[in-house]
Amino acid sequence: MRILIVTPAAAGSTKGNRITAERWATLLFQLEHDVRIETGCVDDDFDCMITLHATRSHPSMVAFQKNCPGKPIALCLTGTDLHLDLAGKRSNDSMRIARESLKLCDRIILLEPEGARQLQAGFQDKVVVIVQSANAVEQHSKPSPELSYEFVICIVGHLRAEKDPFLAAEASRLLPADSRITIAHYGEALSPEIEEQARQLTETNPRYTWHGPLTHFETMQEIAASQLMLLTSRVEGAPSVISEAIVNAVPILATKIPAGIGLLGSDYPGLFPVGDAKSLFQLMLRAERDAKFLESLKRHIASLAASFSADVEKESLEDLLSVLRRT
Repeated sequence: MRILIVTPAAAGSTKGNRITAERWATLLFQLEHDVRIETGCVDDDFDCMITLHATRSHPSMVAFQKNCPGKPIALCLTGTDLHLDLAGKRSNDSMRIARESLKLCDRIILLEPEGARQLQAGFQDKVVVIVQSANAVEQHSKPSPELSYEFVICIVGHLRAEKDPFLAAEASRLLPADSRITIAHYGEALSPEIEEQARQLTETNPRYTWHGPLTHFETMQEIAASQLMLLTSRVEGAPSVISEAIVNAVPILATKIPAGIGLLGSDYPGLFPVGDAKSLFQLMLRAERDAKFLESLKRHIASLAASFSADVEKESLEDLLSVLRRT
């Protein structure tokens, strides 16, 4: 098939939407499809379109229907569109546009299964779930938590309000003086105000360091070298960093939001309430000092790893195309 993938994130961006689009293009190419990535619809003939983000990609969906009449569209809901726009938490206009996109598309892609609960019943029949895969990085063996001078917890994600970027810095101030925990934060600050706050916290909080953005490969290496990965988001679609931590056998602490529940399971012992610095502090300290608890996180992560393989994601994409062919 000749496939157009539309993502609002431009080439070279390290935003999740772009990384997802590029990974899907690679996997579809391996399946011998002809794939093109654009930031909007282009005047050309395609067999189908896969587009990311219901609100921002709505104009591209309308244009595709005109350029390629009768050809199917698969819409991937990536996070803010599902949990903010469709829920009416930003504006009535955003909600209207997002809902129009759901009507226009032939299939709705979710990156984790729990998100289907957020959709109105009339749209749930369109849902397919494609869990994002990741590849483990080659790394030197890291010292055990008991022997290492530092217990490194990494945070990966651009600094914006939806990700509650400084909750970990707040929680770290509750740690006892003899704790070995240090927090390494990787990601771009998406406003001057947030950047200034990150710099001030780096200067004033000895446990927290904002390192700024890295390449995707460098970020993967930092995740793999950490003792623990942390996700503090208030809103997420299905962050690829969860997949990347899992395949690299790095345990996770994450907010109890649909993405965390959908990818890690409702029984995962590393979930904590949104915005709760005290609960996060308690989990961080327990992970550092309770070897049995840390091992339980690792066992749970290990049990999930096979579901995050490229082969599974590739098979899911091929199943999606089979459905679109019949549409």
